[in-house]
Amino acid sequence: MKIAPCRYSGSAYTGNLVIAAHNYRTHFGLLESLAPGAQVKFTDVAGNVFSYEIAEIVILEPTAIEELLSDEWNLTLFTCTYGGQARVAVRCRAIALK
Repeated sequence: MKIAPCRYSGSAYTGNLVIAAHNYRTHFGLLESLAPGAQVKFTDVAGNVFSYEIAEIVILEPTAIEELLSDEWNLTLFTCTYGGQARVAVRCRAIALK
């Protein structure tokens, strides 16, 4: 995780992918600046592209692991807040490509 974002849990293929990264500028440092409705694309190592739309952005306690791993969302991106006191979680739903 120090070098790059990493898969924390789940899979894009099962619809519950959770990706974690530090809040470094080059990783998820700007995660809080995203907005609901924005699109996110994830490309796996085989080159398959998965498209998502941000549904909500929430602040979670560091101990809220069950909520973080909720299968209600197709994709969750998360990082620590500045100072590490909480977690910013960007919740996304899969969208069909047109």
